[in-house]
Parts: sequence; structure tokens; C-alpha cells
Amino acid sequence: MFHYLCDGDILAAELEEARDQDDYLENKKQRDKQLLDKMNAAIVHEFGGDENEKDEGARKKSLRNQFFYQERTSQTFNLPVRQRGIKTDPPKTSTFSKETTQWHVFDEYMKKFEDIQRTEQEEQAKSRGKDKNKAQVVQVVQEDPLYSTSMKRALKIMERMLV
Repeated sequence: MFHYLCDGDILAAELEEARDQDDYLENKKQRDKQLLDKMNAAIVHEFGGDENEKDEGARKKSLRNQFFYQERTSQTFNLPVRQRGIKTDPPKTSTFSKETTQWHVFDEYMKKFEDIQRTEQEEQAKSRGKDKNKAQVVQVVQEDPLYSTSMKRALKIMERMLV
């Protein structure tokens, strides 16, 4: 949204004030033209007239390219702008999707954890039994979380809350 504000008066064209204003502007144009003519006459009187003014062929020749004159030495050569780009093939992609739950994540975590513990125990057994021929691998038995003491404690708390 724009707001334009201009102070002024509107005059109807048939009013006397509008005619006075038009007369004033017309008189101003005439005075300016007379002043310019006097200045041009004074310049011609002081410096003399133009020698090409009498000869029509020379006058046309001198007026050629009056407004668009350019010297060759003043022109600067501008090189065109060039852009350099590299196009590559897009990387190969494939669509992969799999549904997972918290239990899948937990099972994978436990497998990784057991593998890490097993490798640590093997390294410890190797370092202890360098003199022995075979390193003994001890299997870790993990108790079922449903029958653990922490589960019993949690069930007791839930039972107390419900009763």
C-alpha cells in the first residue's frame, strides 16, 4: 500500500486564475527563448560564424554522428564473462526400508555387547595362559530378565501401587 500526498490547488481550466497561470508560463517560455537567442547572437558576433554553415554538404558531414561520437582510444575492451562448471553423474542410490521395534534394537545391542565381552575374555585368557597350549573360553550365562531380582522388585512396586 502506498500513500501519496501532494500540497497544491486544483484550478478549473475555465477560471480566470487558470488563464493567468497559463499566460505566465507562456511569457516565461518566450523570455527564455529571447535570452537564448541573444546569447547565441553574442557568441556568433564574438567568435564569428560557422564556416560550415554556408556549405550544405560540409554541414551534413559535420553533423553526422553528433551525439554518439566515440574515439577508438577511449573505448575499453570488456571480455565476456565466462562460467566454468563441471557436471558429474549422480551417485548410485538404492531404496532400503525395514521395520524395527524397540525389541529388535535391544536384541542387536545385547548381541554386540556379548561379542565384545567374549573378545575381552579371550584376550585376557590369552594373556594369562601364554604358557598353556589352549586358551580356555568361558561362556557367560545370562539370566533371563523376566526372572531377575530387578523384575521382582518392579513387580512388587506395581502391585503396591494398584492395591
